[in-house]
Amino acid sequence: MLKLFSILILALTCATLHAQSVIIKGTGAGAVHRSGTGAGSVRGVIYATTNTYSDGRFEIVSDNTDVVLDNYTSKMWNRSATVGIDRDWSNSITFCDGLTTNGYSDWRLPTAAEFFSTDGSDTNALVFGQTAGHQGLPVGHPFLNVPETCWSSTEVDDETATFIKPWGLSAPYYKITEYSVWPCRGP
Repeated sequence: MLKLFSILILALTCATLHAQSVIIKGTGAGAVHRSGTGAGSVRGVIYATTNTYSDGRFEIVSDNTDVVLDNYTSKMWNRSATVGIDRDWSNSITFCDGLTTNGYSDWRLPTAAEFFSTDGSDTNALVFGQTAGHQGLPVGHPFLNVPETCWSSTEVDDETATFIKPWGLSAPYYKITEYSVWPCRGP
């Protein structure tokens, strides 16, 4: 009994000696407080910094620089536009639906309309066509490894779906062709 009591006291002493609490407020970058005494006791506030690109359209937050928030659409895009290997259309959709990366698991293959506006009238599209005053991705965009061609989720018929060229072209092509995958998430 004495041995069990000694083990219990030792366990409580260790738990008390190494006890700490972390409180993170739920809005934005919150205050972080670690209670305790001695050199390990820290009090402070952590602030995430934000970098904007393309006149504020795109935003990258310092605590996850691998994703880009599109402030026009509230969509989040993988910053590295080329994810994995090239895939045919069906496998591209399956890959995006099962993708877990950069802290998120709700990625999807975007539609052609989310990717591309042929006449520039839809400024919410990621890529603008030739008549939009400029061609391709907005000037000063933060994306890396932008592929020459990538699939959209837009199906044309049983054999074809729409591909996107981020420099300003959209067209249907055979689903068995392998192109890059550029996932997004959000509305």
